[in-house]
Amino acid sequence: MPYVLKTKTESPPILALSVLVTLIVVFLLFFIDEGYYDLRWMSSWGNWLVFTIYLLIIFPVQYGIHWAIDRLTNSKLGAIPMMSLTMLINVLLLVLLFVWI
Repeated sequence: MPYVLKTKTESPPILALSVLVTLIVVFLLFFIDEGYYDLRWMSSWGNWLVFTIYLLIIFPVQYGIHWAIDRLTNSKLGAIPMMSLTMLINVLLLVLLFVWI
């Protein structure tokens, strides 16, 4: 039997999971804040512009927190618990930012 070199693979890919979690959180924020618990905010292109800005700000922060936790702790957590911890830290940072401003 030939020797097969195994490479490190992540299942599911962390990047795709990070994007999905960020989309869900930003949709929830917009459902509550912009739409006042309604989905009519989606009909305005201005709200979509702000939605994109939120995504562009929140995603790198969330991915950076995930990267830092993974590198500093050499964590063996699964993908879902790691994303949960990452989003918790991210939301706490957002709350602190909005309270400070």
